Amino acid sequence: MVKQLVKDLNLNVKIEVCPIVRESDNLAKSSRNVYLNDNERKAATILSKAIFLGQNLVLKGERNTKIIKNAMQKELEKESLAKIDYISLVDPDIMQEFDFIKDKILGAIAVYIGKTRLIDNFLLRDLK
Repeated sequence: MVKQLVKDLNLNVKIEVCPIVRESDNLAKSSRNVYLNDNERKAATILSKAIFLGQNLVLKGERNTKIIKNAMQKELEKESLAKIDYISLVDPDIMQEFDFIKDKILGAIAVYIGKTRLIDNFLLRDLK
């Protein structure tokens, strides 16, 4: 969306998409991580497990978004402290959900661990 906005407004700005920086336990680096106690911190690693699961399913050839979302949901539900806000698989250029992946996908999740809302995602392009 930001790329499209820059293009539409003809701004002299270059948008760089960078990989997520992860901590040693694979939790996405975030200022919100400091709100987690030790038990919540351990529980929060379920987000990266679900993200890696979804990403690996796509990389292995799964293209049905319902199957991928269902697998990610089941993974997140293994953690009793996790309360799912959303699991979304969208076209990264227009941010719309679809049923079958063609050549790109953005997988995004938001999950509450205790009172802390955490997010994580994966982006894959040029899938064939």
